[in-house]
Amino acid sequence: MTFNRKLRPLGALLLVPAVSLLVGDFAEAPSAARAPVPPPRARPVRSYRFKARVEKNGGVTPFKVGAVITGTFAYDPKVKKPTRGDASYAHYDSKLNAIEFRLGELRFAGAGEVMFTISRFEHAEHVGIIAYDLALPKGWSMDHTRRSQSYGLTLQNAPPKKAVAGVGVPGRIKLADFETTREVRLDFFHGVRFPGGRVDGRATVHAKVESLEEALR
Repeated sequence: MTFNRKLRPLGALLLVPAVSLLVGDFAEAPSAARAPVPPPRARPVRSYRFKARVEKNGGVTPFKVGAVITGTFAYDPKVKKPTRGDASYAHYDSKLNAIEFRLGELRFAGAGEVMFTISRFEHAEHVGIIAYDLALPKGWSMDHTRRSQSYGLTLQNAPPKKAVAGVGVPGRIKLADFETTREVRLDFFHGVRFPGGRVDGRATVHAKVESLEEALR
C-alpha cells in the first residue's frame, strides 16, 4: 500500500509533459492540410440573342428603315418575389437582368434598373424585358433624369394562346409561341441627339423581331 501511494504522484508528474507535447504538435500543424474552400458558384441566368428589323425610326435617322438591330438580353430565373404585380402581371428586378442593342458598330445598353415583365390577362399575354435608361454610343446624348423613356423587347399574344402559364419567371422563352407582337422598341420619350441630327420631341424606333435563340453559357 505504501509503495502504491508513492507511485501515483510520480506518474502524474511524468504524464503532464507528454500531454503538453501532444497539444503543441497539433497547434503547429500546417494549415495547408485543410481542404481548400471552393469559390462561390455564379448564379445562372437565362440569356438570349435576337435579331430585329427596323420598321419605323421616329426621326432617329441612324436607325434606317430596313436596317437590322441585333442584341442580347438576360434575366434571372431564380427571382421569386416580384417588384410589383398581382395575379395577372409581375415585374421582376435583378442585378443580373440585362439588355443591349447593336446597330452596326453602335452599341446601346440598358442602364440602371432592368425589368423582366410578364402578364396573363383574359385579353392578352406577354413576356418582355425593359430598361428605363440607356448607355449611348459616343456622340449621342439624351435626358437621363426622367423615367418616361423605355427600351426593350416585347412578345405578345392578343388574345392569349396559353404561351404564358403564370406570372412567375419562366424557364424558357420561344419566339414561335408569340404571334401578335414581336417587337424591339427604343422609346426616346424626351428626344435624343446623335451625330448629324436630333429629335427634340418623342422619338420611337420600332423593329420587328425576326429571330430569338437561347445563348448557352
